[in-house]
Amino acid sequence: RMVLGAFAAGFEHVNVLLFISVLVLFDMVSFTFGSFEGLMMVLIGAAYFIFAYLNMPSEALAQAIVFGLLSEVKELKPKDGVVKEKDVETKRDLVQIIIGAAILYIFLHFKLGRATFFLIALALLGYLTINYGFVNSKDKFTKILQGLERKYTKFGQGASWLAIGALLTVAFIPSNAYVLVVLSAIFIGDALATIVGVRIGQYKLPYNRKKSLAGTAAYFVFVAVFSYPLIGVVAIPISLVAAIVESLPIDVDDNLSVPVALIIVVRLLIGI
Repeated sequence: RMVLGAFAAGFEHVNVLLFISVLVLFDMVSFTFGSFEGLMMVLIGAAYFIFAYLNMPSEALAQAIVFGLLSEVKELKPKDGVVKEKDVETKRDLVQIIIGAAILYIFLHFKLGRATFFLIALALLGYLTINYGFVNSKDKFTKILQGLERKYTKFGQGASWLAIGALLTVAFIPSNAYVLVVLSAIFIGDALATIVGVRIGQYKLPYNRKKSLAGTAAYFVFVAVFSYPLIGVVAIPISLVAAIVESLPIDVDDNLSVPVALIIVVRLLIGI
């Protein structure tokens, strides 16, 4: 990651030492995930983030942060073969939709650099909340958060993947319109697919029996309808790519696989 950071800093024409210092600090934020030390590291990271924001372009800062946070990926692999609980899925996905709608509102009403600042701040608040929940596991607030988490996953796993996917998006897509498209897919399209899939998902996809035709269709329709006013007819193939990648039977969380796929599509095929 250090080599990758040095390369990215040169590509973005920013101070290499500053870029790597942000990467290392957020690597430490990830490394102390779920501990009292994590609480302190997030606070230190938040303070340094404000300093770095004043000295780095927002996309370079997002790249440095996401490279650091990726250190926790190996601890957050999805588990297969587990039946989803309908009530838990609905509650967690409704919360995800509300948060996603708030983020989309920010990106609709602020310039990309300022909106990226808010997104990173929100991600840090999420990490702070997760670490608080680990340290204060019997707290009433923590119990509420635990009620939104799947029993077979590590506490905070879903929020961590969403943060990483969202940061990847703003780090590598230099267009507010296309950022909105990807964020709508990972926050709202994904949640709608799960809600529809667990309720009317009796018809499974032939290449992935854990995903439903109805859920994948809901994902595609929402992203296409949301995206069309922003980017025109190209919304159709982009939405199709997002829906297909989300439905693939691969050992990668879709909050990582979908942004990566759409970043490639946008940068290589659309040419921005």
